[in-house]
Amino acid sequence: MDCTVRSWDLPSGKLVDCFSVEMAVTSLSMSPTADFLVTSHVDSVGVYTWYNKTLLSHVSLAPLPDDYQPQEVEMPDTRFTGGDDNQNAEDDTVLDDVDDYASPEQLSSELVTLSLLPNSRWHNLLNLDVIKMRNKPEEPPKVPKAAPFFLPTIPGLQPKFVVPEHTEETDKASTHKKSGADLSRFNSLGELGRRLDEGKEELGPSAVDNEIRCLGPDAGGSVTTMCQFLHLISHVLDTKKDFEVANAYLELFLKIYGDTMSSHPELVEVLREVKGKLNQTWTSIQDLFTLNLTLLTHLRTAKI
Repeated sequence: MDCTVRSWDLPSGKLVDCFSVEMAVTSLSMSPTADFLVTSHVDSVGVYTWYNKTLLSHVSLAPLPDDYQPQEVEMPDTRFTGGDDNQNAEDDTVLDDVDDYASPEQLSSELVTLSLLPNSRWHNLLNLDVIKMRNKPEEPPKVPKAAPFFLPTIPGLQPKFVVPEHTEETDKASTHKKSGADLSRFNSLGELGRRLDEGKEELGPSAVDNEIRCLGPDAGGSVTTMCQFLHLISHVLDTKKDFEVANAYLELFLKIYGDTMSSHPELVEVLREVKGKLNQTWTSIQDLFTLNLTLLTHLRTAKI
């Protein structure tokens, strides 16, 4: 009831620690591992937790003198109690003026950062042909016969419907539209090749698959465009951003042009550069995994 908490050394029976609190202690309990001491006090419905200092630093267990006067210790609190009221008021004003925290795009340039794209945008790029085959209908959809709501008729005793006349000009126009549509399909450079120069964002899975197939010389592209695509992957690996998306695009590129790249030395040279950066990134990731696993194993098996 003297508002003190005393610690005794059992083998010697000596008092090794003593501190005073504001309210008298009604009960206390020690954790099984001796890490924490929990106390309850008079006129308080809270439970107060004290940490064992011997686990943080060296503490002398020398007996205290008989005339030792314990110092009063503030009760543990979850609120900030340091400093005067004016300082706290100024801190609160500063905190109110600070804008909401915005997470950076990358915590550190040494860390590999994954993209925020959903997995459906890149995870199934290699199996896109299988997915399209499974989703293909058994029978092609039938186009319904187009007919206006009111059919035009020819005035006369016997009503007759107007039959549209096909002239040479309309046939030429339709042929010109079809030929223009066919030529647009075989454009010399795909949209991805143009976006590589413009620096725009990635396309969807089907569009990425189509545009990567258009990079090759057989589909209207060129070896230079293929080198630009590999330089794009190399730049993404340098920044260590969108790591899994870059790997998916590179894997699809190698799947399509893996057999034809050996005949172009410039592509092989750029690919070796990409391979070196990729191996370096994977090595750093493996080192971080090994370090974290070692630390977790030590914390799990260490005896404190």
